[in-house]
Amino acid sequence: MISVGENKSVLCKGDFRPAELYKGDKKVVGYERVSIETADNISITDCYNDKLHDVIIEGNTIQDGTPTPQAPVEIQNVGELMTEGENKGKYKVSLRCKYGDSTFLDENNIEIYLDEPLMKMTHGNKTCADYIDFEKSVVVKYNFKEIYDGTESWEIVSTSNPNTFSKRITTARTVICSHYQTGYTVGIDMTAAANYSVRVYITDSRFSTVEDFKAFLAQQSEAGTPVTVVILNYSAYNGSPREEPIELPEIPTKYGCTNIYELANAVKPKLRAKYKKIIKEG
Repeated sequence: MISVGENKSVLCKGDFRPAELYKGDKKVVGYERVSIETADNISITDCYNDKLHDVIIEGNTIQDGTPTPQAPVEIQNVGELMTEGENKGKYKVSLRCKYGDSTFLDENNIEIYLDEPLMKMTHGNKTCADYIDFEKSVVVKYNFKEIYDGTESWEIVSTSNPNTFSKRITTARTVICSHYQTGYTVGIDMTAAANYSVRVYITDSRFSTVEDFKAFLAQQSEAGTPVTVVILNYSAYNGSPREEPIELPEIPTKYGCTNIYELANAVKPKLRAKYKKIIKEG
């Protein structure tokens, strides 16, 4: 679900390919498509009355520090969690579109509400970022997030790994966790692992029973620091990400003024697009 801010002065017409466009007695007679990419904002001045093309908003994930159960480190993603209103529980991605010169009198705010934030995971030399594709009207998902509160179904892996607890998930390539370092071998103390598996594994030598481990998860949840994992889906990693349809607006470009497009989230996504750059006036 999305909501689009009102924009009354968009001067586009027809199929956004004006045959003739004048500014005073000047006539615009040509263009070329130009690609732009940024992690912050886009500013253009040499465009038609048209739209941004091939727009992609790409996710990001930040964890600033090494987590331990005693000192968890929050995993931050693109998307503001809504805590009230009709979109409660959704994640808002915001794009501000401003049009003008010395003062910006026209602003069009696009707010996109997602079931999950836009995340980014890296394994080896490959980075897999979720993204919104405006051209195809889909959200492309490589990663998923789980938050634990002790009500999940956990079990001890084996008698040889009595301190490793596992939970069934969708197949995973790797994982990061708010309370445990990433482990690449199951059973290493104070790690979370999910290598090529249909389970996530957490090893913590402080606990030898499922009940004690689940009590810890419940305590962390009640304290407002729930054990959270972001998981790179194995199938997506191998080239088959999940696509979810979504209704998205066109993003106008305006001739004769500065066009600024700003990503307004705390964790900055990457914005990619193309536009019709004016190459000749006569």
